[in-house]
Amino acid sequence: MAETSHEPELRPARRQWLRTAGLLGAGSIAAAWLGRKITEAPPPRLRYARTIEAARHAIREAMAKSGVASVSVALVDGEQIAWQEVFGHADKARGIAPSATTMFAVGSISKLVAGIATLILVDRRQIDLDTPVVRYLRDFRMASPAYRDITVRMLLIHSSGLAGTDGRNLFTQIPVPGYAVQVQESLLTTRLKYPPGEMAIYCNDGFTLLEGIIQSVTGKPYVQFIQDELLAPLGMSHSHFPLQAFPAGSFALAYLGDTALPQECVNAYASGALYSTPTDLARLAAMLLNGGTSGRRSLLSPAAMAELHKNQGSHVRTNPLGQALGLGWDSVAHPAFEAQNIKALHKDGQTAFYSSQFFLLPVERLALILTGSSPDYGGETLAVKVLFDALTERGLAEPPDTRSAPSQPPLSPLDGAGIIGYYASNYSIFRIQADQGTDLEIATYRNLQWSSVAAGLKRAPDGTWITSTGLPSRTFAVLHDSGRDYLVERLAKSLTGEPRVEVLGQRIKQNAPLAHHWQQRTGRKWLCVNDHPQSILLKTGGPLFTLQALPALPGYLFAGYKRSIFQIIRPDRHDAGRADSVIQIPGRTGSNIDDVRIERRQGEEWLHFGSFLYCPLETVPELDSGNSTHAIGADGLAEWRRIPAGATVSIAGARYWRVFNEAMELVAASTDEQEGHPSTLGSLSYLMLFADTDEQIQLKCTVVHAT
Repeated sequence: MAETSHEPELRPARRQWLRTAGLLGAGSIAAAWLGRKITEAPPPRLRYARTIEAARHAIREAMAKSGVASVSVALVDGEQIAWQEVFGHADKARGIAPSATTMFAVGSISKLVAGIATLILVDRRQIDLDTPVVRYLRDFRMASPAYRDITVRMLLIHSSGLAGTDGRNLFTQIPVPGYAVQVQESLLTTRLKYPPGEMAIYCNDGFTLLEGIIQSVTGKPYVQFIQDELLAPLGMSHSHFPLQAFPAGSFALAYLGDTALPQECVNAYASGALYSTPTDLARLAAMLLNGGTSGRRSLLSPAAMAELHKNQGSHVRTNPLGQALGLGWDSVAHPAFEAQNIKALHKDGQTAFYSSQFFLLPVERLALILTGSSPDYGGETLAVKVLFDALTERGLAEPPDTRSAPSQPPLSPLDGAGIIGYYASNYSIFRIQADQGTDLEIATYRNLQWSSVAAGLKRAPDGTWITSTGLPSRTFAVLHDSGRDYLVERLAKSLTGEPRVEVLGQRIKQNAPLAHHWQQRTGRKWLCVNDHPQSILLKTGGPLFTLQALPALPGYLFAGYKRSIFQIIRPDRHDAGRADSVIQIPGRTGSNIDDVRIERRQGEEWLHFGSFLYCPLETVPELDSGNSTHAIGADGLAEWRRIPAGATVSIAGARYWRVFNEAMELVAASTDEQEGHPSTLGSLSYLMLFADTDEQIQLKCTVVHAT
């Protein structure tokens, strides 16, 4: 059976056809699983038959292993799509396969779009990369005076010194406008985490500031500028920002098991909001492969293209991992290709529900775009494999298993005493201690206990530490840089070749014991009051915030949130309400770190972590049996109530409500403004109420006492 249809071509002068063939049996379900070919006619010089056959097998294998519902891929050769195909189900319940026009959330590939948009304005002399941000955003302020030194380039290469990401209202189930304004307001009271230009730590908020910069110099909202200057000129008609709910069937559903998840809205437009298709992104790739030109229109000058391809690593003062930084790229020298002297620019994009890859090989004039409806299906490995197969089929590269290993940063040889200690990252704490004799053990702190990561580590001749049992072996060492020690793991050779080393944490120095008022806060719990009711992070990570202490690390506390993340903070010796983050780790391991601030409200200690605000759990009032009225205050914060075990509650007047059990797991929730009737709750629970300012919420609580 064969099926043909028309697809907009990359070059208007040439008509290209789509074909569907090679399916076993009939019906949408079989077609969806086997992979529906939507392949444009390849260049006459090569059809990539071996590459495509191997890619189909690898993608189907990855889908079966990971459970991802759908995958879409496009291979670009020059100005043409050499191959495009979709796999799986866009909608499992209806047995609908994705098509070439089915959108996926492409996450941080939005940053590449933002980088290109910025260079368009550089070409027009409306923006200069090395001009301070305050020249464009006149109302931009921070608590650290050095914010005045942040330049536009620093925003694009993650070296601004900002903490990383304002997680409040970031991932939601409905569009939430105004996120960029929220970020800028939150930064007013936020300090820089390191001097601007010192190092590159992955930072979403920097790209969110670009939205304001672009609007200030063009007079257009960021999304409108992208539509007018990039999406429309390139014919990217199936690329949209989630300003509203998308029509059913226009995007691939993500799943938790067999349960379809709602549309995911990332409200940081420049950082990670774009929905697109590999076919649309292939148009963007073709423009980049064609020197910044699409058809007869030049979008980027040769100078802008050179800047886009340039390794920006010289613009940071310390770069211990040798990051090949790019304007909007993760890397302009992906290590897997660098080993064969092939220049490969790379950007990944991950949201709560989706994951995507964008590779550009400018000399070979190849590009690969891959996206799937799951955050974890091995997308980068798949993309690298497809590209190496294509290069090998063209005779331009050796098979991956014959490549030489990429260069690695020097690691410091240390004896056991030199490496023993505690190391912290943006998500956990690691402990290295003696195991047996001269052996070492690495453990991580999760769920209030230590769990072994690697035991029986023995010192190798080069001074690194290697596991003596199990395959593959694991290698650990310490990397010294700018007065800091980083615990790193040298990863075994892999197809992607990246990262060459993974930073696990930064060594934590001894500190004076906690002051009494901070000791009193240890073990306390707080509940979030200012996230959006449709927040995905609130639903999946929970509302709880805790402060914990480790006796082995006096003078520090661990901020626990999203159930499993623990960030180290150091309380100020002179300010009773301040505790600052302490780690400075290049790359992603040091991203999204925040400080704690204590605020007194009506005699209670409330807590700020980044832009999140938390109220103390122990003072949440309990619902009495009977009718009661509860008002939302002028600040619009959510109200919390404790529900006794065995109670039933009816709710009227709340815009949204959520019920969490004692473990702070979501057990019941409203979906729209309506009277709510949660089921009888067998154990103690917590009710979170949302309504408009000054709105009245009516509750009726009936408690059934055990006999």
